[in-house]
Amino acid sequence: MKARGYSTQIITGGATAIFLLYFMLSSHQTNVKIELKQETTVIRHQISESEAESIRIKITPPPKAANRVLMPMSQPWAQEQFEKSLHLSNKTYAEHNDWGKCPIHHTLYFDKIKTVFTGIPKAGHSNWWEALLVANGNMEIVQTLQEQIQFLSSNQELLTDIEIQNAIDKFGMKEFEDVFSFAVIRNPWTRLVSGFLNKMAQDDPAVWLREERMSVVREMRGITDREQLIMLFPTFPEFTGWLIKHHGTPDPHFKSQTQILCIPAVKYDFILPIEYATILKDRVLNLIIERNLDKFSKRPVNFLRMSYDGEQDPRNQRSVSSAKEMLSKLDPETIEKLYEIYEADFALLNYSNFTDSNFPLPLQYY
Repeated sequence: MKARGYSTQIITGGATAIFLLYFMLSSHQTNVKIELKQETTVIRHQISESEAESIRIKITPPPKAANRVLMPMSQPWAQEQFEKSLHLSNKTYAEHNDWGKCPIHHTLYFDKIKTVFTGIPKAGHSNWWEALLVANGNMEIVQTLQEQIQFLSSNQELLTDIEIQNAIDKFGMKEFEDVFSFAVIRNPWTRLVSGFLNKMAQDDPAVWLREERMSVVREMRGITDREQLIMLFPTFPEFTGWLIKHHGTPDPHFKSQTQILCIPAVKYDFILPIEYATILKDRVLNLIIERNLDKFSKRPVNFLRMSYDGEQDPRNQRSVSSAKEMLSKLDPETIEKLYEIYEADFALLNYSNFTDSNFPLPLQYY
């Protein structure tokens, strides 16, 4: 498949709707110091339908727009598209879910709410981590992104404990016969540009990311002096040229999403493209609540960060504009080679090309 011909063949996932939803067992937001919660969620029994209705999240109505492209795809369509993408690689789903074959680090199990989540770096994964940790009773709600980062970075042991392989060792495979599972994915183009701007175009406190940034500059510019390299940052053409030279990178921020997801060993119950998070996050939240009605005394507080610029239509968000601008300056051969690196990701949900008028949304699916 040629990158220049995406318009009728590719898949989309608009990558800019970054959201943050929190579960809480109270109905008000308060300033709470970040801390691990040792107690388990209170169990309630014999929930009536009226009580259940008071707990369920009210679904966000779809945006009022003449263009139906803003309506999210159905789950049957998304599931069918995932299966088609596997067939392109001569793969098929396993007869039964085998969570033990998930790639390490990115799939977590929240045992109190019996939920498995695979998080893709640069697809809102840390926001979902926080939401599910709160729901699972592992942490209190936080007020800022900085607090979120502080908590997650200082509690790596907690995240390690709930990684799927460690959870299997703790609970056994039978535990996973009746869990709810979901994954959030993103348009490869917007994810690539977002990763570059956040991790390569500015300094990152993570030592390994700083080393990778310096390696890109060293290799692409021929500079070897470390003191000089520390102060330098690659341009987008340099970084994409480096990616092409190495045909990708194991860095999870730029690694193919298909290499992070548990497919084909596992078939997820729900597939959530991040550009439709505004609507679909409520559905995911309710699916979790329905399985755990006896664990919630009140409707969980549902906070949502639509995007950093507050724009609900992902086609108009600043990150999408940045992706269009930066990608359009690359030559066609570079675009073609980048597409080949992420071809399997484009196939996941028929993601659109950055030249498409509805970028970064999926192509027609109705």
